[in-house]
Amino acid sequence: MNPFTARLPRAVWLVLAASLACSLAIACAFPLVDPDEGRNAEVSSEMAAGGDVIVPHLAGVPYLDKPPALFALAALSIRVLGHRPLAVRLPAIVATLVTLWLLARAAGRLTGEAHAWRAAALTAAAPLYAVVGAYVIFDMPLTACVTAVWTLLACELEFGVSLPRRAAMFLAVGLGILVKGPVMLAWALGGSAVAALLLRDAAALRWLAWGPGWLLALGVPGVWFAAAVQRHPEYVHYALLEESFERLTSRAFHRDQPWWFVPAVFAGGALPWSLVTPWQAPQARSSRLAAGFVLFAAVFFSLSHSKLVTYLLPAFPALAWWAAECWRRAARPAWAFAAMLAFTPLVLAAGFGALQRA
Repeated sequence: MNPFTARLPRAVWLVLAASLACSLAIACAFPLVDPDEGRNAEVSSEMAAGGDVIVPHLAGVPYLDKPPALFALAALSIRVLGHRPLAVRLPAIVATLVTLWLLARAAGRLTGEAHAWRAAALTAAAPLYAVVGAYVIFDMPLTACVTAVWTLLACELEFGVSLPRRAAMFLAVGLGILVKGPVMLAWALGGSAVAALLLRDAAALRWLAWGPGWLLALGVPGVWFAAAVQRHPEYVHYALLEESFERLTSRAFHRDQPWWFVPAVFAGGALPWSLVTPWQAPQARSSRLAAGFVLFAAVFFSLSHSKLVTYLLPAFPALAWWAAECWRRAARPAWAFAAMLAFTPLVLAAGFGALQRA
């Protein structure tokens, strides 16, 4: 039985609606934020005007820092909605909802409706997730791709191998590469490896041995990369060495952070539930798998010399899945959970009001 055919509980639809309302409010109320949003919006605008989806351009010059998927989606949105902040922010908003949908669909089949809406609500209520959900940046679409991989993997471990499901997992890997490059491979390979260690079961790694899947994952990105290299041969060195290897291993990008950076992002980015959740060791197999992806992120980005807050965003849905299990097992009163969820909307409303009066 397909784990994604069951209807979503009404509570999940309310979470999706609230998340959409929050993202639209932010996207429509505030101008683009420099430097990231302004730069990414300009690249998307030039792609919309020129139609070159192979090599993005910034001020007419090839811009090869990132693959073209986010720019192409934003360019399409610009052509439909025109040049406005909402247009370039729309891909992130859609990715926000897709991530919550994937999370709730998998949880509903694997662990029940109560866990489904709790996991979705905790994710949506994380301040970092709520804010980046309306931001022109690569990490929210990447989060959707990473979430697709581990939720589908959780379903495979529970229900057995399904070729359509495996194809979807590898297609998510391929889309993630087109969004943000080789770091998607690190999430897929590293997350699965750490999950296998926590599960004490190599089954979490078997999907990686499916040869046809790698054709799906690397086919379109490989064609795009070959086309980009044909036009700019120096891109091989820049993309694989400077933008990938050196970014992780050197301090040349001036993004190194102290040892406490990663736990601080997890704690601050998921306030208040990061602190008030009655944390326990994950019990269900799906929760241990989710914890594996969280632990991978903690180790990988602690070791990396290039750290930004948003780099950890793809781990937040997995962290929320784990937290939702803890809330269920602790049997805390419903009002405590509801009060906790109100934190982010109240903070955003207060911040919006303050900015409007300024």
